[in-house]
Amino acid sequence: MSDYIFLVNVGEGIKNSINLTKFVPNRKKSSRVEIDFKIGLYTQEFDSIQWVKLDEVEFTDNNIILNSSDYNLGIGQLAVVIPCEIDFLLLDEYYSTPTN
Repeated sequence: MSDYIFLVNVGEGIKNSINLTKFVPNRKKSSRVEIDFKIGLYTQEFDSIQWVKLDEVEFTDNNIILNSSDYNLGIGQLAVVIPCEIDFLLLDEYYSTPTN
């Protein structure tokens, strides 16, 4: 998977949230019902080109809910949510976002 989703702190007390599910909507009857994957959450400082890992989350239930208020993001700062295979090694730092 190499699909990126963004979590951002827009300020003004507004919370941004992302809900991910492992169930496949809109699937064929013969397709898998669910997909096992994990997500890496990365951000950059405003004066840096380096991506730093904030979190790595696997499903403990059927859904993952991420809230911007759970991470120490500055106003206007975004975090990139990167879905990846369970066995993919997510490093602590990257100079470009990882793909697998």
